[in-house]
Amino acid sequence: MKKIVSLAAAIILSTSMSFDGYLNTGSVLTAEAVDIEKVSVTLSELTEVTNGMITVTYDTEKLRLEKAKAGSVLASSLCTVRNTDGKTIIAFAASDVMSVEGSLLDLEFTRISGTEDISELCSFTVNEFISLDKEGKEYNVSTEQLKFVSDTKKAEAVVSVSGKIDEETSEPQVMLNISENTGVTNGIFTVKYDPEVMKFEKGTVCEAFKGTYAEINEVSAGVIKIAFVNNTGISAGGDMIKLDFSVVNDGTSALEVEVNEFSNVLMSGEVEKISTKTVGGSVTVSQSQKAEISITDAITNVSQKTDVFISIPVGTGVTNGVMTVEYDTKLAKFDSSEACDAFENTLVQVYEAEPGKIKIAFINSQGIMAGGNALKLSFTGVASGETTLTLSVSEFSNISLSGDVTKIPVKITNGKFVVKAEEVDYDVDGNGVVNALDLVYAKRSILHSESVTQDVYRRTDINKDGKVNVFDLIRLKQIMIEE
Repeated sequence: MKKIVSLAAAIILSTSMSFDGYLNTGSVLTAEAVDIEKVSVTLSELTEVTNGMITVTYDTEKLRLEKAKAGSVLASSLCTVRNTDGKTIIAFAASDVMSVEGSLLDLEFTRISGTEDISELCSFTVNEFISLDKEGKEYNVSTEQLKFVSDTKKAEAVVSVSGKIDEETSEPQVMLNISENTGVTNGIFTVKYDPEVMKFEKGTVCEAFKGTYAEINEVSAGVIKIAFVNNTGISAGGDMIKLDFSVVNDGTSALEVEVNEFSNVLMSGEVEKISTKTVGGSVTVSQSQKAEISITDAITNVSQKTDVFISIPVGTGVTNGVMTVEYDTKLAKFDSSEACDAFENTLVQVYEAEPGKIKIAFINSQGIMAGGNALKLSFTGVASGETTLTLSVSEFSNISLSGDVTKIPVKITNGKFVVKAEEVDYDVDGNGVVNALDLVYAKRSILHSESVTQDVYRRTDINKDGKVNVFDLIRLKQIMIEE
């Protein structure tokens, strides 16, 4: 087969016809007003070769091929370049041994996403690389000098934006990412999105911006401005800003990021501008029905027990899930748990993974369709105050008989846990001490009941006859005299 290729090349070249490499793509997108990134398969040293074939593969999720052509060193050979999805193949042949050094294949791409150097998103395989020895016999040529060479200057800083649906809240989430070792001390970004698809809620600084002061404001519908400053310069790469959104309408929102300012303020006070490259993204959102999972409020006294309930809606079909309840251990102590009606025939495991963090895992092979109270959690009040029972759901899904996993979107309602101080007998105002001030509050309860709280009015019933009147005031005076 190799000799036939060489023979065909000899016949064609003897007619003095010239052939340029061509790209067979079906439809080729021209690169207008976009940044083109170039990479070549290149021979770094002079090499003798008669024919060969090289296959280049690339990441179609991050790169779109715009052009592929034979390199300049193959101008005198028969050459063809073909492209399929994610793969470009060049085959060449010559009647005589060619002494070549330089580019064999030139590729031009438009970047779809990602911040990697373009040569990191491509790879090549040498299928055939052959020459003739002095006796005319074919032998494989060393390919050690073949390598990727990028003609695209890598920007000093790459800023990218990407969107996803948060697994915990099922709401849109947009991440801003920065490349490593930028040394940037201050800058301004603009992020644009479609306000008809989603609504901006809040922004949060992430790990790459640790120690960085950032202001995040929506200056107009669909336009978010982010200004930041860092005294020492940012060297860490990765996620720098998280933007949380809520769904407005079903659809896909394009995400654009623009760098308005990106610089390094030197110790001398001079400002050094840092060149940047931006990469956009998109996020698809849906207003699909969410399962409302809630934890109830509770009020108790110090040293007294109380229960809270976690409830789920009817018809979720959930087969397995993992939830977490967090609370303040200074105010409450977790005692025990008990499965309720909605968790009938469900395997449930409840344990305190660490103080203040209760883990709940459950599985039901049939899928839970019943709604209502699923789990009862019992607590004891430790000290007076108020703590939030923060409920989070890390897994809530349905596993079908075929093994497919469908995540069920959830909406969470947290609970409030109030612990009241242990009541002292005859302490009308509830400050823990029985004194003359209690007489004042008792008179106020009798004469102006509308000006006191329900708890004060209740505690004014000193003789416990279910009525608040002058007899309670008399009894309170007697108790204070006796004590």
